Amino acid sequence: MFKRVLRRVLRQNVSIRRWGAFKQTVGQIGIYVTFINTVMLSVTLYSTRWVQDNVINISFIGFMAVVFGVIGLLLLLAWKMDMPSYFSSWNHQFWKHDNPMKDYLDEQFKGINKRLEELEKGNSGNDTPTP
Repeated sequence: MFKRVLRRVLRQNVSIRRWGAFKQTVGQIGIYVTFINTVMLSVTLYSTRWVQDNVINISFIGFMAVVFGVIGLLLLLAWKMDMPSYFSSWNHQFWKHDNPMKDYLDEQFKGINKRLEELEKGNSGNDTPTP
């Protein structure tokens, strides 16, 4: 009885796929929500006059230019430094932990190396195409 209930609960069905699609969609729009939140927070910071009273007297256009400049600098740093490290780490983990393609490629490389050794020895009489 318990096994049957557990199998039914853990089975991937439409509701689980829909939940995964929802999480994936929310994750994809998260960057836009964060950007909108940052702009609104910047406008709120400017409207409180804290910056003008305590730091420097700056116009709203100048303040927003500084905000977008900082955002642009962060995007540039992420593009040049963060993205390559992310993909490098992801590729390493994907290749290291039970990648089925790795086993297939290892078999192919063994066959290729065996064929190269035969060709180097001069045993090219049984030329059969590889699949």
